[in-house]
Amino acid sequence: MWVAIILACGTLGNGAVTMDCRSFAPKSNVASEQQCLQQVAVGAQLMMEHNWTMVDYHCFNWADKPDEKTKGEPT
Repeated sequence: MWVAIILACGTLGNGAVTMDCRSFAPKSNVASEQQCLQQVAVGAQLMMEHNWTMVDYHCFNWADKPDEKTKGEPT
């Protein structure tokens, strides 16, 4: 299962990108990397419509998640 994670920052009326940045993800996972990239494309359009600038994205595959982690270690 794949999911798109988008990092976007606010955009001012003059087009300047602010330091107010947040991560966004869709409500559902998808079956392939290609579908994830489609989520990114839709997300980029939504970001622009709501005065956010997409700064970066990552298509995360849950199958790549380590099975075990050390307590307190980020995943």
